[in-house]
Amino acid sequence: MFFTARACAILIAALPLATSAAVAVRGSEAPPARTVREISWEGVDALVPKDLEGVILTTKASRLPWKERRPFEDDVLEGDTHRLVSHYRQNGYYETTVEARAEETGPKAVRVVFEVREGEPVRLVAFDFSLLDVPEGATEASLQDGLPLEVGEIFSVARYRESRERILNRLADVGYPAARIQGGADVTLESHEALVRWRAYPGPRVYLGEFSIEGLERVERALLLRELPLQKGELYSRKRLRAAQRALYDLGLFASVTIEAHRPGKDARKDALWPVEVRVQEREPRSVRFGLGYGTDDRFRARAEWHHRNFLGGRRSLAVKGKFSSLIQGVEATFVQP
Repeated sequence: MFFTARACAILIAALPLATSAAVAVRGSEAPPARTVREISWEGVDALVPKDLEGVILTTKASRLPWKERRPFEDDVLEGDTHRLVSHYRQNGYYETTVEARAEETGPKAVRVVFEVREGEPVRLVAFDFSLLDVPEGATEASLQDGLPLEVGEIFSVARYRESRERILNRLADVGYPAARIQGGADVTLESHEALVRWRAYPGPRVYLGEFSIEGLERVERALLLRELPLQKGELYSRKRLRAAQRALYDLGLFASVTIEAHRPGKDARKDALWPVEVRVQEREPRSVRFGLGYGTDDRFRARAEWHHRNFLGGRRSLAVKGKFSSLIQGVEATFVQP
């Protein structure tokens, strides 16, 4: 192949441009992604490093080749320091500071180090709790018994919330689901002290009203009401509602059960009736199971089972089981009449 002088000049002039373009493309390539090979902690004493790893988003790369390896990101690491500070504050350490650094351990790997200065925790110095309109079945002492909030112990948001929830649940268990707590906590960082002041208002005593049932298709309404261990007019109890929910679920007829008593409105009367809503999702009443196996004595063996959990209604149960092997062949039927 021959080129004219003009063609050669054009080709030679184009070479520097092509080379420049190639260099520009290589220069725009992103640096190889780095992964975290190790996470270490310095200065951690009050909390458990394993628990702190559940707070941060930076994760160690798995050594298993088929698992996804999340790349290391500086922005995520910076966010982790804020997440750790917030976590420490939730646990009563309001003066904690956290610094993080990434140390190169290879061309594509880093070691992340969290340096923590925990500081002194805030402790609860006083817990002022009182009941207004002392309700039947509850006293100030019984409501405070065994609470996570204890004078002299570290004051944490988790203990604060759990203690508040326990008091409200205890009031609900003796017929006061509309109870409320007013007040809060005062924290003084200079002295590392916290003071909690709560006033509990029980509200009206509540009894169960009319029952409504949703979700029934094949199961009879009369059967559900017969098996429901609740009655109209009985005292509201959070524990009783949960036990009734479990009792219906244990029948084996439902995939899910929810029982809730709803406040009909802002009723300021001494006693109130709350309607009860029962929502269910039925299970398929029939199920079939198969099993295959092999043993040195009976060689190949097979098992089959057909079960109807509401045979002819009324929660009657019929199960037919068959076993087949070189040693045993037979069919067994079981009928249960509640």
